[in-house]
Amino acid sequence: MYTPTAIAGVLSLVLFLGGPALAYLRVLPPLAGFGMLALGGLIGLIATGIALSVLITSGTTIWLGFLGVPPALFVLYGILLGMSVPRINDISTDLDDPPAFDKAHSFPGNGGRDLSFPADNAAIIRNRYPTIMPLAVAVPADEAFATARRLAESSEPFQQVHVDSDTRTIEAFVQTPAFRFHDDVVIRVRPIERGARIDMRSKSRDGQSDFGVNAKRIDAFFDLLRAELKELEP
Repeated sequence: MYTPTAIAGVLSLVLFLGGPALAYLRVLPPLAGFGMLALGGLIGLIATGIALSVLITSGTTIWLGFLGVPPALFVLYGILLGMSVPRINDISTDLDDPPAFDKAHSFPGNGGRDLSFPADNAAIIRNRYPTIMPLAVAVPADEAFATARRLAESSEPFQQVHVDSDTRTIEAFVQTPAFRFHDDVVIRVRPIERGARIDMRSKSRDGQSDFGVNAKRIDAFFDLLRAELKELEP
C-alpha cells in the first residue's frame, strides 16, 4: 500500500520530467510545461520534507518519497537564481533609444504582441546589469554590420534571420532547447566618429522573469564580435 508521501514523491518526479518533455514535443505550450515542472518541484519539497521527518522521528524510510529530491533541488535552485536577477525579460544595450523590432512582428507567435521596450526597465538594467552596454569597434559601420550578420546567420540558436542592410539591423528569434521558449533579438549597427557602434536587444515572449538569459545572450554575442573586431578604447 502506497502512502500519500510515496504517491507525492512519484507524482513530483512525473511532473518534473513530464513538463519539459511535453513542452519539447509541443504537446503543451512552453509556459505550461514549465508550470508542470515547477509544480513537481513544489510537491517534491513537501514529499521530501515529510519523508525526512518520518525517517528522523521513527526510523522508517519512505523511499518513494525521496523521489521528490531532484525536483525539489531544481526548484530551490530556480528560486535562488530568480532572486539573484531582476524580474524583467527585455534587455537592451541602448537604454535611451532601444533597437526596435520590425520584422519580429511577422514571426510565428508574435501576432498582436506589444514589442515596445518597457521604459521602467532602463533604470533596472543600469543598476543590475552594469556590463550591458553598447559595443564600439574600430571598423567602419558596413564592415561591423557584415561581421554581425555573418555571426548571426551562422549562429545555430538564431532562427529566421532577417537582415535590413539599409538600416543595418538584424532580427531573429532564439528557441531555448528544453521548453522551446522563443526569445526575439535585434542587432543594430550605426556609424560613429572612429568606427561603429553595435547595440543589441533580447526579449522573452513568455513570463515576467528571464532568469538572466537575455543578458547572457547579449554578452555571449558581443564576445563573438570582440573576437573578430577591435574594440575602441574609451
